[in-house]
Amino acid sequence: MPTLLGIIFLFLGLYFFKKKPEKLSGLLIVSSIFGAGSVVNFGKRGLQPFYLIGILLMAQRFLSWVQTSRTRRGFQGRLTMTLFAAVAILGAIILPHLFAGVPVYDPSQGIDAGLFVRPPLSFKFSNVVQSFFLIIDLAVVYIAVTAKESSDRTLEQSFDLAFYLLVSYVFVQAVFKSAGVDFFVDKLIRNNPGYYVTDLDMTPGPLRVPGTFSEPSMAGASLCMFAVGYLADILLNGRSYMKFFVSLMGTMIVLSSGSLAAMALVVPCLLLARPPYRLPWHLNLTVLKRVLIVLAPVVLVVLTVFGVPTIREEILHFTVDKGASVSFVSRAASDLYALQLTGMTHGLGVGLGSNRPSSLLTMLLSNVGVVGSTLFFFMIARLLKNTPMSKQWARWSVVGVILAMIFGVPDCTFPVMWAGLVLCVYPSRPSGDLASKSIQAGPALCLASGHSDLGNSSLENGGPAS
Repeated sequence: MPTLLGIIFLFLGLYFFKKKPEKLSGLLIVSSIFGAGSVVNFGKRGLQPFYLIGILLMAQRFLSWVQTSRTRRGFQGRLTMTLFAAVAILGAIILPHLFAGVPVYDPSQGIDAGLFVRPPLSFKFSNVVQSFFLIIDLAVVYIAVTAKESSDRTLEQSFDLAFYLLVSYVFVQAVFKSAGVDFFVDKLIRNNPGYYVTDLDMTPGPLRVPGTFSEPSMAGASLCMFAVGYLADILLNGRSYMKFFVSLMGTMIVLSSGSLAAMALVVPCLLLARPPYRLPWHLNLTVLKRVLIVLAPVVLVVLTVFGVPTIREEILHFTVDKGASVSFVSRAASDLYALQLTGMTHGLGVGLGSNRPSSLLTMLLSNVGVVGSTLFFFMIARLLKNTPMSKQWARWSVVGVILAMIFGVPDCTFPVMWAGLVLCVYPSRPSGDLASKSIQAGPALCLASGHSDLGNSSLENGGPAS
């Protein structure tokens, strides 16, 4: 039956569908942060708001195509998208029958239960559901990358709105949790019966909250996307300082070790791609000033946080000391078994939606196999090449969320990642007069070269909406 969250999104979706179809993609981005929400429940299953808006977006594009019959332009990544979809969906149908009886971590039971009980592999409804979600994910990206070029900043504004909603919810959760008061609104927002939803009182203190998601790792990955995107916008365009600081504070409150590790990896790549110096002695004063403005408050926040004994102990417990916890053992065991499954199936996997490890990489290897995993990452890389010059900061936000997912989000249909891709590939015209010499090389190339030949000019209006 429909939920309160579903009524809200259904009303907004139908309104934009009828009155403002150009803003439907923006609503899609906002809906992505409600990862543990459901618009309508079917027994023990729920439909996330992202997929409701995605279906409306597909219907709107179909009607537009019927009425205009306009040929869509080509884009980079079309072939890899098609191949990945074919491998993943056909594998979800065939592989559970081909390797029937192999013990797997049942996605409906969770990782901790799978440490002791691993049911035999069989074709299940989860294979159909994951394939259905993947089709919508790929469809909304296709709709975005083939959309008509526009200077409308609705998507950037929607990106900011999604951030404000998520981080505000995280802060409110932390306040209610520290006060020991029941947060009754939480049951209306995180209402999807298809997910194991983490209780706020499972851990003491104000930290380690899941936000609008089922687990803190997913909230952390989402905040990592926002933080990395805003940091890139600072280095490129000198914007989004406050939003970066707020996203960093939200990441500290969620306290996901995977998102913190991802940020620790991607931030040096950003600095290498946009360094304040160029050997042998050239100094970019503009970039140096931006880096110093970022570093000063960050150092102050870190010193303040670690200066409070209770918060310091909680942070150390969920980061440095986590390797000795039962949770870490369960997750490490699930990832190790996923690699074993990959070998047992000769690199083919057991089918999308069949096995649930702890990270994106092992999830891909054990479900869609070596070929499917390679196609997935190659598809992402090819799609990111469609990012307009005015939104190069958004490319880095996708890199950030994927790194965080590799550490702790085992879901290739994670709506936040696909919403970030929609933002990246949507064609847009620069709204300023200056040309943006943005970050062109990916993190791997930046690490290999150790320098950037970017100029000092920036696109003042090319970042997220203020």
